[in-house]
Amino acid sequence: MNRFPQYSEKPFHLAAESYGGTYAPNIAKVIHDANKQLAIAPTPGLKHINLASIILANGLTDPYIQMASVPDYACNGPFPVLNPEGPECKALRAKVPVCQQLIKACYRFSSRLTCVPAELYCNAQLFAPIMGTFT
Repeated sequence: MNRFPQYSEKPFHLAAESYGGTYAPNIAKVIHDANKQLAIAPTPGLKHINLASIILANGLTDPYIQMASVPDYACNGPFPVLNPEGPECKALRAKVPVCQQLIKACYRFSSRLTCVPAELYCNAQLFAPIMGTFT
């Protein structure tokens, strides 16, 4: 904003996809809160950012909910890629509780020791079988 002041009054659109669905809302909140603070107490060197929108494309906003919905979408969604009564769907549904337990541990302790296993398990056990249907 300081380097290109001609753009500082223009609308600012924050866009993200995939795991950016976790970051973008938090970044937007920081901008929003800073703008409110600047309105109360102007701070030299800081500029108001005209945050106009947040754009999320296929955003991962809540892995606990979204990972659990993979079998529902793949097996019973508007365009199912798997047989709803087939063994693949039964296997996917059976893996949701472990995925959610791992995600809960990640939420509770937020470290690589809890979050990496959750990501690896949920991606390998829920997403990978679905991605294999597109080849």
